Amino acid sequence: MREQTGYFYKDGKKWVARVTYTDASGKRRNIKRYCQTKTDAKRECDRIIRELQERGAQNFDAGRMRFRELAEKYAEAKLIEPVYVNERKVAGMRSLYSAKLYTQTLVEYFGNRRVKDITHADLETYKMARLRTDTRSGKQRTIASVNRELEQMRTILNFAVRQGVIAVSPFKQGEQLIERSAENSRDRVLSFVSLRRMCMISGPNYASPQK
Repeated sequence: MREQTGYFYKDGKKWVARVTYTDASGKRRNIKRYCQTKTDAKRECDRIIRELQERGAQNFDAGRMRFRELAEKYAEAKLIEPVYVNERKVAGMRSLYSAKLYTQTLVEYFGNRRVKDITHADLETYKMARLRTDTRSGKQRTIASVNRELEQMRTILNFAVRQGVIAVSPFKQGEQLIERSAENSRDRVLSFVSLRRMCMISGPNYASPQK
């Protein structure tokens, strides 16, 4: 990696720390931080240069990655048509349409957030927001539907871990967010309601179980 250059200057009432470096693709980039004093600006220049030297440009860039960028990288690598070798799937995914739809929904919500700043609490807030949002047809959104979105988010964040964008997935930093048991409970309630409805439609001729 080429040597980084840093300097500081005054811009109006603020001091600015500026560092120029070459990213992993060979492109020159600038980092600017606004500070209160000249001493703070010099210290910030030194801190940025030290972080670039210790982590490398690639990891430094990863720390600045937005969720939208991560989703694009994930889509390029994983959201592709299935590839089979000797009738065995070695790449891509079968449920491609659903995965793309869930990913798009996640980008609409998290798109401009830095990946490293997404917390377990943010995922919990997303879950509750989606459960409170009706579907496009005006129906109540199901727990199963939100679970599928969260599963896709977990997959993308696991991809981010493997790519070195984050050290650990926020899914592992709190309580379980994907509750399959809640889906089953709801299904049982719906089955019971459906059964009662059948009884009402069938009228007195419908034979109920004898005790």
